Amino acid sequence: MKQITDRDIAALLNPRPVALITCCDEQGKPNVLTVTWTMPVSHRPPMIAISVGTRRYSHQLIQATGEFVVNIVGQNFQSAIEICGNSSGAVCDKFLRAGLHTVNSRTMRPPRIAGALGYLECCVASSQEVGDHTLFVATVEVAEASEKAFTGVWETYAGDVLLCRQRELFGMCHPSEESLEQRRRAQNFGQRVD
Repeated sequence: MKQITDRDIAALLNPRPVALITCCDEQGKPNVLTVTWTMPVSHRPPMIAISVGTRRYSHQLIQATGEFVVNIVGQNFQSAIEICGNSSGAVCDKFLRAGLHTVNSRTMRPPRIAGALGYLECCVASSQEVGDHTLFVATVEVAEASEKAFTGVWETYAGDVLLCRQRELFGMCHPSEESLEQRRRAQNFGQRVD
């Protein structure tokens, strides 16, 4: 065993999905941020949490408006992920720089990213400062995913969900034939009871 320190501690929990988070200022001007720290926190009501650095421009926008959209993206967004994670919306238009197009959200002011595989439109319920980040806990108002890409699990043939392997290292997760067979058996066994 070797000692793991500093930023590498978070990497022990990789790989995990990387998402583009859209938010906006109080006048409705949108911004986009790359986030890898996302997690579900409740089934009923459906709630998730994202962790955003306190010095990020998007942090102030989410804190001020209480709204954001999680855009789950595939491998074709890798360049946009890198651009949006390494530039600030306070000094540039990241949508333009990354070549991103938007569509209106169903219930939130922040837009959706056109071509994403899935969307979670979220309303902040609470926030907690945690070191150099803030944990925003939010109720999911609308959740949608591509019918071809998501069938209760992300399908690899329809557009692999982009994963963060470590900081600027990204990749996809391809399930083995054995895990696919385990999934088929579980589906045949019946529904899970909560």
